[in-house]
Parts: sequence; structure tokens; C-alpha cells
Amino acid sequence: AWAAHGKYPTLKQWWLSTEPDGLYLINITGHYIVLDGYRVYDNHFRAGKSFHVCPYLQRRVKYAWRIER
Repeated sequence: AWAAHGKYPTLKQWWLSTEPDGLYLINITGHYIVLDGYRVYDNHFRAGKSFHVCPYLQRRVKYAWRIER
């Protein structure tokens, strides 16, 4: 729905509107991250970082895929 308006949501907007409860692979502006509940993982935060303090909250979400375990 966001892309239909020509504007992608920020990671924070996407998270608030989606309320993700599982594992996601997310393509944010120029980067890929993994979101597992309230933890964000990528090549900079291999041990994970709390979602609320990660530096990517203002990046735009282009795609998000739910990963089934």
C-alpha cells in the first residue's frame, strides 16, 4: 500500500504498521537486515541490536519478506 502512493515507509513506520511477530528479511535503502521480533541483525550487528536503538529507523523499506522456520 505504501509503494502505491509513491513513497516507501521508514523502517519505524513499517514496523509500527506491520507489528512483525516473526523473522523477516528486509531490504532498506541500500542494505539488507534481518528482523527477529525486537532484534535487528546485519553484517554490522551480528550479535543483534535492539530494534529501538538501531541506526536504520529512518531508512526506507523497499521490500520485506517473512521467513518461515
